[in-house]
This record gives sequence, structure tokens and C-alpha cells, in this order.
Amino acid sequence: MPKRLWDQDGVSVWFHYTTPDLALGIHRSRKYMVLDREDARGNGLHVTNIAPEQLSDDDLLKRLFAKQRAVVNIEGVLVLRRDPKILPVEKSYGPGKWLHPSPRKSVIDLAPVYLGIGIRQKDVWLWTDGLMLGA
Repeated sequence: MPKRLWDQDGVSVWFHYTTPDLALGIHRSRKYMVLDREDARGNGLHVTNIAPEQLSDDDLLKRLFAKQRAVVNIEGVLVLRRDPKILPVEKSYGPGKWLHPSPRKSVIDLAPVYLGIGIRQKDVWLWTDGLMLGA
């Protein structure tokens, strides 16, 4: 049975949930564009240690977005290698939530920490190469 990369000993990752279309765009460019709007939690790349399928959709939406976003916003996920020198994060601003601060409209190069993406279609996660071991 395939194992997920992040379930392996010594592997530490961040997840960034988004829509499938945005996840695919980031997969192609390896870049993240910070939104051009003020965010009360801080501007930059928001990451979590909550893996896909670790919580129900409802619980994940509550935890990450205070249920203010639709399910499509958790049907894409970036998987990023934790590296505090390349992608430093600020301490948690809530359970399971961290921020890599960056100014509005800035572009964050994710290539050095990028591991892959997942896209959920009809309740099945599809992963880019390298995220499922033994598949």
C-alpha cells in the first residue's frame, strides 16, 4: 500500500490549502503571489501542519478559515518542505496555523521547498509524482 511522503520518519512538511486551479498554477510556476488585500492574520503565505484527510472538511474549514470559505478552497493543497532558512514562519496565530510573512502583491519563490501538490476530485486525492511512496 502506498505511503504518503509526509508520513515518513524525518520528513517535515507544511501544507497550504487552496483551490485546485490555483494549486495547478503554483505547480507550473513554483511561485505564490500574495494577495493585494489586507489580511487581519497577516499578509504572506499561510501554512498548516494539518494533512489532507486528517480532519473532516467541515473541521478543516472551521480551523483554517472560520468556515468563511467554500469546500473548493481545500480541494487543492501544496506540499512544502519545512526549511526555516528558506521559508521562515511566524509562530502560530491559531491551532495548526502559521504565516510566512510577505508584503501584499509580492511573489514568493517556492521552488527550493516545493514537493508537489494534491488535487481532490470526487473525494479522491490525486498527487504529483514523489508524494506517494510505493505507488
